[in-house]
Amino acid sequence: MAHRFELVGGDLALDFLNTIHDWTVADPRDYLADFGAALRFGTATRALTPREARRLAARPSANELRRLRELRARLERVFRAAI
Repeated sequence: MAHRFELVGGDLALDFLNTIHDWTVADPRDYLADFGAALRFGTATRALTPREARRLAARPSANELRRLRELRARLERVFRAAI
């Protein structure tokens, strides 16, 4: 069963950060386990339309998932520094 994203951050960036279960542990659970999960997150947050998600799903890319994860880690560092 696919993970159901809880969009409680009030902002796309915060919800994106919440795709990691616990940033404080050595091996956190990543809810963007694969490209399909990233697309589901994108449509759940309306960052992607269903049509855009289908187009991207037709050509999945491990490189894109890696880039999303890198962006998320950078955002986490920015937010952590701000608090």
